[in-house]
Amino acid sequence: MKPCPKNRERIAWLAMDALEIQQERELRVHLDSCAGCLRYLEQISSVAGRLRPAEPESEGQPSEAFHRNLMGALSKAKPESAGANLLAQIWNIGNWRVALPAVTAAALVIAAWLVIAPRAYIPVPAPLPVRPVAAAVLKADLEPTFSNYEMAAHQSLDKLDELLTEQGNRNPEPSPTYTAALYPRSNLAE
Repeated sequence: MKPCPKNRERIAWLAMDALEIQQERELRVHLDSCAGCLRYLEQISSVAGRLRPAEPESEGQPSEAFHRNLMGALSKAKPESAGANLLAQIWNIGNWRVALPAVTAAALVIAAWLVIAPRAYIPVPAPLPVRPVAAAVLKADLEPTFSNYEMAAHQSLDKLDELLTEQGNRNPEPSPTYTAALYPRSNLAE
């Protein structure tokens, strides 16, 4: 049996517990006498029962990570140009049938002005003469520091090799060698 056409919507509202008390009482009285409407209520109630678990039980609050990501994305967003904003405002204010001819007319005026306007002759400047710069001469007695090695390497690898070879051939002053025999016995006990 089919449900009564005039009661189908009210039965659906009853299945969702959305009817007022008086309307619910009247519909329940009808359901006691109409098997088609009662069967329709059972079908709708089973569907509504399946849908209820899918609904969230409480309203969720977005996490702090969501807010951080959102603020990061907003800060990275590229602002639109003033021309794009103006065009969007013109487009939104008027009908596109008005805005399109206005924009087309403005574009034609600008194009005509670019074609007709006299162009000033701008001479191309002559190229500047290039003068060679003499490379700095390295002193032979540079201290063995990283910056001196780097400076020599920037001039040429041969200069770096010369500097390293020269410093490797240098005989440093012998450092004093201390042995226990040089100290008096009284100092050793301490």
